[in-house]
Amino acid sequence: MDAHEAASTLQDVEAHRRQARSDLQGMWFPLVLFGALTLVSAVVVVTAGPDWLGLFWLVAGPAGGAAIAVHSVRRERRRGVRRPAAGYVVTAVAIVAGCLLLGSGGAALDVPELSAFGPPVVVAAGLFAFAALERSASLAAMAGVLLALPAALFALGVEPLLGTVVSAVAYGAVSLVGGLVYGLADGSSR
Repeated sequence: MDAHEAASTLQDVEAHRRQARSDLQGMWFPLVLFGALTLVSAVVVVTAGPDWLGLFWLVAGPAGGAAIAVHSVRRERRRGVRRPAAGYVVTAVAIVAGCLLLGSGGAALDVPELSAFGPPVVVAAGLFAFAALERSASLAAMAGVLLALPAALFALGVEPLLGTVVSAVAYGAVSLVGGLVYGLADGSSR
């Protein structure tokens, strides 16, 4: 094999590697789904009260996770490329558990700020973990912006109930729009 053939082969391998990585990226669906669920959670808080939020996520979190698992398996089969799911599952379970723990812990300890601002920090940390798994700078940037929101609301002294609703609307909208843009930009929604 001469130098030209070797260079051409390496270029082909690199192109296939990039295509496989692109085929594996699929955060658009989880972002859209959980963005929509988060917007619904704001409606739950406003209409039913914050006491119902934990129950909502106790049902919506696992149901959303199951929908994502089904979507991911179908997508991987259709594309013929697969990746280990353990990191994604562990991160998702940690997000739901962390949010429920901080939300109910804040209520039990009578620290409403913990209930209001703790879960959004957990979600942002989880998005950083997903960004690392996806090797996505844009997802990490989204997580950074979302991490700044509860810190700013807390620093400004926003009342916890209002902070919960504002965080849910902001997180939901950013995730929903970000997921749609992410899917359209890299074609991963196909």
